[in-house]
Amino acid sequence: MAKDQKWLCQNETCKALLGYVDEDMSQVRIKYKDLYVTVEGGRIVLICRHCAKVNELTDQDYLNYIQELRRKQPKTEAEKGK
Repeated sequence: MAKDQKWLCQNETCKALLGYVDEDMSQVRIKYKDLYVTVEGGRIVLICRHCAKVNELTDQDYLNYIQELRRKQPKTEAEKGK
């Protein structure tokens, strides 16, 4: 069975547990009291409940996909005039 990695707060003095990331970095599990969230792919921003630091986890494939979509979008009239 694969061992999940802990996702810890990026604040050097806090390091609170934010959730767990599976071995493939394809699924993140966040649990807090009766809230349980599973996220697959994309970008996750979570504020630490202990120190209020904004923590981010990003899937590089998702970022590449969004960048490609933006590149393919037709320019608006305002952007063409610049």
